[in-house]
Amino acid sequence: MNSNVPFVHLHLHTTCSFLDGAMKPSQIAKKAQNLGMPAVAITDHGNMFGVLNFYEEMKKNGIKPIIGSEVYVAHGSMKEKKPGVDHLVLLAENEEGYKNLMFLVSAGYLEGFYRYPRVDMQLLASRARGLIALSGCIGGRVPRAFLEMGFDSAVSAACELKEIFGPQNFFLEIQNTGRKEQTLFNSAVRDIAREVGVEIVATNDVHYLEEEDYLAHQVLVCIGTGKKLSQEDRLYNEKLDIFMRSGFQMREALPAFPDSIENTLAIAGRCKVEIEFGKIRLPVYDVGEGVKLSDYLAKLAREGLEERFKEFAGKGIKVDEKKYMERLEEELSVIDKMGFAGYFLIVCDFIRFAHQRGIPVGPGRGSGGGSLVAFSLRITDIDPIRYNLLFERFLNPERISMPDFDIDFCKDRRDEVIHYVMERYGTQNVSMIATFHQLKSKLVVRDVGRVLGMNYSDVDKIAKMIPAPFQGRSWTIDEAMEQEPKLKKLYNEDEKVKLLLDLSRKLEGLTRHAGTHAAGIVIGDRPLFEYTPLYQRSGDSQEKFEVSTQYDKDAIEKIGLVKFDFLGLKTLTVIETTIKLINETSLREGKGLVLKSAGDIPLDDPETFDLISSGDTTGVFQLESRGFREMLRRLKPRKIEDIIAAVALYRPGPLQSGTAESYISRKNGMEPVTYTHPALKEVLEETYGVIIYQEQVMQAARILAGFSMAEADNLRRAMGKKKAGEMALLREKFINGAVARGINKETAEKIYDQMQEFASYAFNKSHSAGYAIIAFRTAYLKTHYPVEFLAALMTCDEDRIEKIVTFINEGRALGIKILPPDINESDTHFKVIFAPDSRFGKAIRFGLKGVKGVGSATIDAIMKARKDGPFIDLFDFCARVDLRACNRSNIDQLIKSGAFDTIGGKIGVDRAQLFAALDSAMEHGRVKMKEREEGQQDLLSLAEASTGFNKSRSFISMEYPIVSPRSFMDKLKDEKDSLGCYVTGHPLERFKHDISRFATALCAEIAEKPVDTNVTLVGIIEDLKEKTPKSGSGKIAFFNLEDLSGRVEVFVPPKVYDSCGGFLDARVSSPVVITGIVEHNEIVESEGIEEKQKRIIMQSMDLLENVRRAKTKQVHLHIQTQQITEEKIIALKNLLSRYNGRCTTFLHLIMPQKSEVIIKLPSDFGIDPSGELIEELKNLIPDCFVEMR
Repeated sequence: MNSNVPFVHLHLHTTCSFLDGAMKPSQIAKKAQNLGMPAVAITDHGNMFGVLNFYEEMKKNGIKPIIGSEVYVAHGSMKEKKPGVDHLVLLAENEEGYKNLMFLVSAGYLEGFYRYPRVDMQLLASRARGLIALSGCIGGRVPRAFLEMGFDSAVSAACELKEIFGPQNFFLEIQNTGRKEQTLFNSAVRDIAREVGVEIVATNDVHYLEEEDYLAHQVLVCIGTGKKLSQEDRLYNEKLDIFMRSGFQMREALPAFPDSIENTLAIAGRCKVEIEFGKIRLPVYDVGEGVKLSDYLAKLAREGLEERFKEFAGKGIKVDEKKYMERLEEELSVIDKMGFAGYFLIVCDFIRFAHQRGIPVGPGRGSGGGSLVAFSLRITDIDPIRYNLLFERFLNPERISMPDFDIDFCKDRRDEVIHYVMERYGTQNVSMIATFHQLKSKLVVRDVGRVLGMNYSDVDKIAKMIPAPFQGRSWTIDEAMEQEPKLKKLYNEDEKVKLLLDLSRKLEGLTRHAGTHAAGIVIGDRPLFEYTPLYQRSGDSQEKFEVSTQYDKDAIEKIGLVKFDFLGLKTLTVIETTIKLINETSLREGKGLVLKSAGDIPLDDPETFDLISSGDTTGVFQLESRGFREMLRRLKPRKIEDIIAAVALYRPGPLQSGTAESYISRKNGMEPVTYTHPALKEVLEETYGVIIYQEQVMQAARILAGFSMAEADNLRRAMGKKKAGEMALLREKFINGAVARGINKETAEKIYDQMQEFASYAFNKSHSAGYAIIAFRTAYLKTHYPVEFLAALMTCDEDRIEKIVTFINEGRALGIKILPPDINESDTHFKVIFAPDSRFGKAIRFGLKGVKGVGSATIDAIMKARKDGPFIDLFDFCARVDLRACNRSNIDQLIKSGAFDTIGGKIGVDRAQLFAALDSAMEHGRVKMKEREEGQQDLLSLAEASTGFNKSRSFISMEYPIVSPRSFMDKLKDEKDSLGCYVTGHPLERFKHDISRFATALCAEIAEKPVDTNVTLVGIIEDLKEKTPKSGSGKIAFFNLEDLSGRVEVFVPPKVYDSCGGFLDARVSSPVVITGIVEHNEIVESEGIEEKQKRIIMQSMDLLENVRRAKTKQVHLHIQTQQITEEKIIALKNLLSRYNGRCTTFLHLIMPQKSEVIIKLPSDFGIDPSGELIEELKNLIPDCFVEMR
């Protein structure tokens, strides 16, 4: 086929036409090259997300990129939220057009979003200069007018667009893609063009690459719309030829319009946009007229270092001040030469703001910790000389790239700093940054399987054969087939599997949707829409700082905009909250402030190292996973450098390579410390001869081979990124340099190879040091102030019930009482109260915010009323609290939570009585509220006013109805319903023995279990959700299984659901035994740590009661003899006879001297080991221990 007919595609959708465009820019470039096309345009739906990537890819392949977008034009005003849009293709003819296009696309998201990002004709008219407009597909304004209202209407619509863009810059599109409506329009397009006086241009509305990709594109669209291929109402339900046709194919498709083919070349020739890369566009930092930025920075840094010297002296720390001053001047010189003084000043400025406002700032993470200038300016709080950190790891004068400080702020107050930056530099100059989420192998297989209508279990089985992501990188399907022979065998033998994987391979790596970078903020010197299009996700508020660039962080850096990382670190909030609670407790005791800030925490506290070495690090930043705790027990850290090393070592690379094991063995004297060459001792002595930091690779290159630190950083970077060509050159340079310094060639080669091996997973020491310092500070607080620390942890995670459960269990393990809410004592959040009978003399009280359905307005109303004194009883509460803010549902939940348990004295009022009295109490409250509003006073209130009687007592107490008290189990259920967790006890406590008998794992242990491990769990079903998948392959279910240790998600696949789904609902809150397999659920990042979330795939389930009955042969009753009376013996005999069964019964009578008499009861007293029996035994003899064998 002759494909060399000159032609340019001017209407083309890349993968950034999310879940509609099925082409990556690299594929487009290759196809355009093969077709001999000189240029190609990008015109994604309503956005410009993919423009920079497209631009670079085309340039790299010698193809002219044409920048455009297919915008949505509202039928009326873009400000009106009414349905109806027309498509219009806009192409940037020049730089002005490119800027106008960015403005229009930004406005569509920020001002005109309603279902789509929309512009209107008025806005188009104001920003038309430099743009070429094409009338669009059949969804365009002109074709729609023709099809709905006829020729004259189409002419009118075309004239309107011609008027906006001009006769030379508006073209009518003609396509022949198989649409019936398009054929109708094509029959009139020549006449319309002639009448209006404009040209026609041929396009193909390209959505996928090759003709045979039609099915893959259909599947992609179905993924986006939630449809299946079998559904006739899906989008594109007719076969359209919207692939990347050759010029020859376009001419064949439109034989009567040769001029329209030629016009594509003419338009392409006119489009001349060059995007400027590399020019840094920092915001202006005003230091006054005639003052150089570098001079001002130097002044601040020198003054800051002097302040640090004073702090060192105050703490008794001796330092070589000359060494510090020399290092400072060296860094200042490099910063000046690289032109980054302004960057440092901007960062220093917003961190100074945070310090002044009392907003906690982290000590620093990432390579910025290696800068003494940053330490002097208090950008970081890590002394780089003390910890042997390298400035060149942060700023390399031989590799010009923007510095990048990762700044941690208190998560709750991070927005205050961003708001300050917006005020200082201008709202239009500041935004978040886009990220893109791809269709990755496992998920795309599941998506495609659903669209094809395949059985859920079959697809799930195939998806599980793809290995889990490693170090943040997902396996491709091709890689998975090489790795997993079973998958390849299925592919080769099963046609359905082959189709599933072939379609998935075509779609993997395409972009699913855009998101927002978790921390990145762009600050520009001018309104950002002059450099990058902007967007805002539907439903986001601009006040919430959710306006983002459409270009991602890599593209942003290329066009010279500077990213600043504002990370919200919850642990800083935990530390701040803990210190606040410590000081509040101290002040209540009449003492002064204990800690002013986290910086007051010493980093050499022996007791803290004892806690860390014990592995008791639940809640401690970075150190709390089960695997990390085990490593700490073996490592036995005794100095902060050990923690820095541990943070670097507890990662897949060092763990799997044996590096971590070697480090631990050498540190503990179980393995000799050796060095490949004596010169390495200077570099590796602190890590016992093992390379674990990237900085050590750099230092070794400097000492052994004479590299400059900048060259050493280039080597480190090349090794880390495995750049083969660069590494080959540097290898030769290293070996030659080492030989020149007296090291024989064989040793030099061996050292280089070792460095190269370790460099692939060596860690940034500056980053590790920052994390280690935060970890030690949290460990210190846990060691010395465990109650306050636990209360802070619970406050900062009060919306995550699974974490609250973990912390309640931790409290029990530490002997810390966790108390339910109290209407007279609770604050909004968890608080520390005095509790003389508790281990530490303190306890933790739940906050009112922890009660479901109780919001800030309700809490405010309660707090306001409580200022007049404690509530006496429920009637007093309802009389004094504004019942418009605190309604019946709120009070009901407060009663359930136990918040009224202690009201009315130590004995309190039973919850059953409170529920029974609630209606009358609320009626009483409404009467009192009406009286207040009408300005009336009853006789009692007048008496109080005249006598000074307790003003909180505004009425005579009403009596509670006499009703049966709620049982202990009912109260636990109340707590679960209102707080999301059990506080005063747990329904499974009486089944501890059963759990130890039947469970092979606890829920809290599942996260550390290898994938595919078979487990048996005992727990209670919570949060059951049953649904029918869109694939229609049978019902499935999800629930949380909770035991005494925590909870884990359980998935019930269709086949298992068929066997037990009918009675799943009936088993909610009943103890069950389940068997299943551990599998990866998802990977989430929290506090800078990637966590592989795991769940259980259930295989079977039974009630604990049934399992106990089936597996119990003997029941042993352990009873203290002092508890036995004649009446209880008779009652016990009657009780056992009522539960007659097949299990042999033994009485273990424990004497006061701890001796024991064992009596085997006659077969007449054989019993049935039911839960009811155990409960009645406990009620009869509370300390009776029931053992089943």
